[in-house]
Amino acid sequence: MNPARAQQRLRSSRPRLLGEDYASAEVRFAKDTRRTHAKLRDPQIMILTTKSGVRIDVEAFVNNGNNYEIKCEVVCEDAVFNLPEPSNIQVTAIANKGIAIHKDWSTRFVEAYNTEFQE
Repeated sequence: MNPARAQQRLRSSRPRLLGEDYASAEVRFAKDTRRTHAKLRDPQIMILTTKSGVRIDVEAFVNNGNNYEIKCEVVCEDAVFNLPEPSNIQVTAIANKGIAIHKDWSTRFVEAYNTEFQE
């Protein structure tokens, strides 16, 4: 999606958590990685500001080569909220310990994806 269209779509929506309109939306691009192509500039940074001055920063890195991982942090005046990590099995083998992460959206969000289409 081109930056102008992204800004138009953001301005026409209302933040669900805050219940107020956006005052501005800006899309910035970092240095392109070797995995980008003609139809994708990656990574991308979106900076949204609501009419009351709340700042929302969204970072998207589609082709980072690190499987599929989503992080969300909401920083407020008195608290910080983090989206919980999905529960995964910890594996210890061949002198290594680790937790596998999802390779794409389908294993982590299949239930939400199916619900979206049923509504």
